[in-house]
This record gives sequence, C-alpha cells and structure tokens, in this order.
Amino acid sequence: MDEALRLYSPAFVIVRQALADDLADGIPVPAGSLVMISPWVLHRHRRLWATPEAFNPARFLPGAPEPARFAYMPFGAGPRFCIDAQFAITVLALTLAIMVRAFRIRLAEPRIVRPTGIVSTQPDDPPPFLTQRREVQSGAAASLCP
Repeated sequence: MDEALRLYSPAFVIVRQALADDLADGIPVPAGSLVMISPWVLHRHRRLWATPEAFNPARFLPGAPEPARFAYMPFGAGPRFCIDAQFAITVLALTLAIMVRAFRIRLAEPRIVRPTGIVSTQPDDPPPFLTQRREVQSGAAASLCP
C-alpha cells in the first residue's frame, strides 16, 4: 500500500500560505505567498528515490532504508497532516483484502489508465472492471464476503 500511495498519492497537490517571510533552500518566500508541494513530483524525484517510476513495494519492507524526511508524504506532513490518514490506510487494507479474497478482478478491456491531477489523483477516464466471484473458504473471513 505504501508503494501504491507513493506513486498515486490521494492528494495531487498540497497548498499552504506563508505566515511570515521565510527562506526555502535559499529562495525567498514572502509572507502571504502560496507554497505548493506536489506529492506526485516529490515521490518521483530522482534524488530521493532509486528508480522512482518503478513500482517496487520492497522499498517499504521492514529493514529497508527509511525514506528521507519529507520525501514521502501522501497525506501531508506536520500540523496539517491528514487527520484521517490512519483510518484511510485501515479501510484501504481491509477493503483490498476482502475484495481480492472474494473476487478475481480485471479490466474489462485492456487499455492504459492515465492518472489525472485535479485536487486528488484520479483516473482520466475511470475504467470498467470485470469481477468473478471466487470460491470462499469457510471460516471467520468468509462471513466478510456474503
């Protein structure tokens, strides 16, 4: 999930307003200026990530080097960090586990899905999917997939 969030962060851009004059890496930022951070660009920065365009979940396995501070921020950072980030990750994990266990999921037609950044990251044209119910094993998890 962390690698998917790195490549397709929910927030395409994060905007803040400078409260006072400041410097950002030697660049003057006057009070009142809008400062924009794009996780889309940040998470693909070649100085911060090896092979940044590749999907590599091993980046986030236990024992892997931690990303540099502020190099990974799909839900923002600091005092304005998304209050629902942990809830969103929990819902994502549970929903994905239930769906993959219950269904085989594939694109209805093979085509490229291009992400678009507006406020959130979303597909340019949402693709239709075909689902085929899997045989569910008996047990506690089976009750999650009626």
